[in-house]
Amino acid sequence: MVNITTTSIEEVIEEVSFKVERARAAQTYWEKLSFTKRKKVLNIFAEGISNHCDELTNTVLNETGKKEVDTLLEIALSVTHLRWSARNARRYLRWKWRRSNFLTANNIASVIWKPYGVVGVIGPWNYPIFTPMGSISSALAAGNAVIFKPSPYSEAIGKKLVEIWEKSFAKENYLYLFQFLPGDNQYGIELSKAKINKLSFTGSSKTGRAVMKTAAENLTPVVIEAGGMDPVFVAADANIAKAITAITWSAMSNSGQTCIGATRIYVESPIYDNFKVGLIQQIANIDPILNGDYGPMVLPGAPQQIEGQVNNILGKDLRIIFQKQIPINDKNATNYLYPIILESTDPNYDIPEEIFGPVVVLCKVESITNAIAHLQNSNFGLGASIWSKGQGKKLVPQIKAGMISINSVNTYAGASLLPFGGVGDSGFGRIHGIEGLKEFSYPVAVSKQIFSLPFELTSFGKTKTKISIFKKIIKTLNI
Repeated sequence: MVNITTTSIEEVIEEVSFKVERARAAQTYWEKLSFTKRKKVLNIFAEGISNHCDELTNTVLNETGKKEVDTLLEIALSVTHLRWSARNARRYLRWKWRRSNFLTANNIASVIWKPYGVVGVIGPWNYPIFTPMGSISSALAAGNAVIFKPSPYSEAIGKKLVEIWEKSFAKENYLYLFQFLPGDNQYGIELSKAKINKLSFTGSSKTGRAVMKTAAENLTPVVIEAGGMDPVFVAADANIAKAITAITWSAMSNSGQTCIGATRIYVESPIYDNFKVGLIQQIANIDPILNGDYGPMVLPGAPQQIEGQVNNILGKDLRIIFQKQIPINDKNATNYLYPIILESTDPNYDIPEEIFGPVVVLCKVESITNAIAHLQNSNFGLGASIWSKGQGKKLVPQIKAGMISINSVNTYAGASLLPFGGVGDSGFGRIHGIEGLKEFSYPVAVSKQIFSLPFELTSFGKTKTKISIFKKIIKTLNI
């Protein structure tokens, strides 16, 4: 249930400002610590999350209805990414030398990565642990302090994460490095307006634009992880059985409330009929109520909204080929939606907005290359999946997406070395991996002169002779 606050705007502003200043003081101390010391601190936090696994799981279940196995996967991924960031921050952010060119041959060039300072993280409700922890892990490991505002629909989960941090460092200087803001949306607005140094947001494209507009008032840089209608390309040489099993899980787990879930499925014509029959058979066996395959949808009225979206886009080129109705009198069916399979006869058809539920669109194509070309004008570009025994590597460069898996689904999300993020309406910036660490740092160019040149290029009083020599050097050398 969403907590409705009666806190005035003035009180919200005061609380946000107070926590930002407290975070800034803590960050000053944190930045001065060695990477080794920070690593020890973050590993203690990771251990705390693991030790409070049952509490977190119960909190997620009570607040969102998400199934235990899905929550455990979130926790496992979060701890893995946190430990990776702690272990690798020094390797990728330490002072590094760069090769100089002819004009600066008398200088040593280097780059150092510095933390931004105070980072705001606005998290989502669909993956309330895994998604925000991507930004939190990278930001803390890079030397920043973090202020975390979860979704109104997962406020208790966000609070629990910060409580785990506080229990780990109650008597340490690290206490205010990771702070909690209530989930009320007004806190998100004021956090975007605050004098923070960077902001990471996960949510809809529409809200992402509003967050950017607000943050722009202070020129605060932002990371946006927005929605996606992720395509899946199934070639004629694919392993059909494995593809169907993986795609079904990707599309339907967590009630389809997954930004990187399989949504638009393009199948080459030679295997289309067999794939279609197999997909319908497997999805028909899914029952969120009787089998407990997935939980209820989080947002109130979400099933009705999604059914409305589906009805609005139906037409001669798009029809429903599978839908099972929930019993009207089933009291346990509140906010559940059974899977829906749509079939499109037009490969050029593009879904105008994200359908955030257990819905897939199936389409027969003559070739995967053509299907990819059709999607180049799509507004979305988050994740994608290719199923082919021999074409995967060739097709990857053609796809407009920030993340691509070959003969698997969503596996890039679990690989700690890989960046996570999209393009277009799916957002920009990256969390996770090397790019995530550098997303929450900024590079500083450093140049140190070690000897003087025969004549200085950056001084006045050049003689004609020196200028003539310089011209000959330019014409002679390949610089």
